[in-house]
Amino acid sequence: MEVTKEFFEKLDAFVDQYGDPRTNEWPMVQGITTPLACASVYLYLVLYLGPKFMENRKPFHLLPIIKVYNLVQLVACILIFYMILISGWTTKYTLGCEPVDSNAPHSNRLAQLFWWTYMLKLVEFSETAFFILRKKTKQVSGLHVYHHAFYVYFSMGSC
Repeated sequence: MEVTKEFFEKLDAFVDQYGDPRTNEWPMVQGITTPLACASVYLYLVLYLGPKFMENRKPFHLLPIIKVYNLVQLVACILIFYMILISGWTTKYTLGCEPVDSNAPHSNRLAQLFWWTYMLKLVEFSETAFFILRKKTKQVSGLHVYHHAFYVYFSMGSC
């Protein structure tokens, strides 16, 4: 147990040392254990606790909540996409690799927008919960679970 704790502490320190200093203090970005913990809790809830909870229950009627959720997701994604475009991708940067001026306002805005994209990915965990609570288990495919669990884990690198 102690070896595992030491390993993760060193890994967190490495990520913090070489990560973007502008974002190291932002919520959910410190180290690598936070996204790993989020993905692990998601997998536990989706693969074990959720199905066990719904085993002897009738499906929940969530259509009104799902409609609001989808509308909020749509508006948030459009807004973030638009803000990313006007914050640098269509005005300051090319599609190739180039140095980033960390002190430039558009650079800081881009970092914030990528953080919001990461937070939106955490909110998307609720999609799977909707499937489970509605007993639509065929929609909880291996690809769906893999996508949500690992996208959150790997999208942390954009912050």
